[in-house]
Amino acid sequence: MQDPKRSFEDLQRSDSWSIPFSFGWRREIVYRRTQGSNKRKTPAADVYYFSPSGEKFRSPTEIDKFLKLNRDTKLTTQNFTFKTKKINQWPNEVCCQASKRGRRSSRSQFRTNYNIENINIEKQEFSTEEQQTSGPELDRTSCFPGNYGPVVEVCVASSYLYVAYGNYGVHVYSLDGYKKKAVHKITNQDLQCMVVSELQGLVVIGSGRQLSLCKVTLVNEGPNIHHHDQCCMHTNVQNSTFDMTSTVNCLLLIAPSLVYCGLASGDISVINIVKNKKKEEYKCSDQPIMCLTSPEETSPRLLCALTRDGKVLVISTLTKTVITTLLGHSQSVFNLCVKQRLLYGIAEDSTVIAHKIYSGEKVNDVITNNKLSINCIHYNADFLYTASSDRLIRCYDVKTGKLTHVYYGANRKVISKILVYKNMLITANATGTVDWVAIDHTAENYCQKVGCNFNFGNVWHLFWHETEEHSTPLLTSTKSV
Repeated sequence: MQDPKRSFEDLQRSDSWSIPFSFGWRREIVYRRTQGSNKRKTPAADVYYFSPSGEKFRSPTEIDKFLKLNRDTKLTTQNFTFKTKKINQWPNEVCCQASKRGRRSSRSQFRTNYNIENINIEKQEFSTEEQQTSGPELDRTSCFPGNYGPVVEVCVASSYLYVAYGNYGVHVYSLDGYKKKAVHKITNQDLQCMVVSELQGLVVIGSGRQLSLCKVTLVNEGPNIHHHDQCCMHTNVQNSTFDMTSTVNCLLLIAPSLVYCGLASGDISVINIVKNKKKEEYKCSDQPIMCLTSPEETSPRLLCALTRDGKVLVISTLTKTVITTLLGHSQSVFNLCVKQRLLYGIAEDSTVIAHKIYSGEKVNDVITNNKLSINCIHYNADFLYTASSDRLIRCYDVKTGKLTHVYYGANRKVISKILVYKNMLITANATGTVDWVAIDHTAENYCQKVGCNFNFGNVWHLFWHETEEHSTPLLTSTKSV
């Protein structure tokens, strides 16, 4: 393995083709079933590169376009070769044989030519037993390692990722460049919820019976304000504090200046973060409010509140009263997300049901008959993402109700938080690790094992699934309506 302390110039002098692997790139050689046209009859092969974010490149031209769009990288086209010879070891490079193209499946799609059974891997030696693995690791450069306890919230603002750890505080990471160290930390020992106001440059933290507003400013120390090595974050640890009547359980940011606080007393408190004062507070339920959301981003007329007893309340912000209670779930609801005036709720029986917020009408059962418990959901661009107890993240097309792709989350563990930013699927697990992978809605990486029909959005996730998960009883796919 390469020494991370070696400089870029040292690596370039030793072997320029190995440099991309130190930044998290992967290389794959796929041998065709037909022989080459040369005299030696050597097998013809195709070479592919995979970026740290999972993007696939088939030619030097595609590599060149990518590098020109990412000028902050030190890599050049001379660091890549599409010669069919092997230049590195597993897991940086994988050699496999293309599978036979069969008939179209019932989904009228060809299976991928990625055949795990024909892979010829030369495993390298590792220094410790913990580093040994029978499958490729997820990209280390896309991982934000942490050991600070459960992640209670993740937010993105101005190309920075804010991660709230319940027993530690808030870490701020840059989503640009290759280094994944926290550029700033806000210490808080009893953090329960967080929202980030990009417009006001504020991190709002709920901790016990206090609400803290921390000012975050970006100081440009170089020509490129977004370059990780040329900027830093400065903040006042406690810019202002509000004493609440009871414990703050959840927060909802309404642009540009209002933060709604769901309290353990069943009250909703409204804070104006621009004027730095409490606007109002009113009673909504006898049960603690665990989650708040709204279909309107500015001047909301309605709020949706989830109480601890699993009821979903629709509240008028004008009259400060409960208009209706959304029905349809057979068991208590424990998580909500809203999009396009539809409210999606997860119940304890792991069903996901959509309601029209303004009428209270039940639209449809998005996910039913699911034997796996769902931990969290996220809606983005007509796709619903769910994280289940089997460690898989399922992506559903809301229009058709069909399962399209699956992914693994951070460290391939059970995921507690999901966030989609641009084409990035950001996930966090209970141990404090946050990771991301590129979303590909056109990928066709079907599992080749009998009885498994998962289509993975990332080929490395498929690799790990077929080599590791199928050593245990097969996972059953989620049915949808």
